[in-house]
Amino acid sequence: EITLKLSEPQRKLIQFLCERVGVVCSYDDIAVGVWGIGEGVSPGAIYELVKRVRQKVEPDWKKPRYIVTVPGKGYRLEP
Repeated sequence: EITLKLSEPQRKLIQFLCERVGVVCSYDDIAVGVWGIGEGVSPGAIYELVKRVRQKVEPDWKKPRYIVTVPGKGYRLEP
């Protein structure tokens, strides 16, 4: 068993992606899923959130296996 220390937005991001395994989630989708709003959340804020989650869950966060970037579209959780 592994215990991760996560902030609320980090937990919400993981939950959101786990509910959509294999589906490309846009920045707007993630903003709504994590913060409940589709506007006003910068792509940079989402990038930083994803980066921090990757640092906690990926074997090598610079070469992600699980939370992958889909260029120009968003992110996808790999099964």
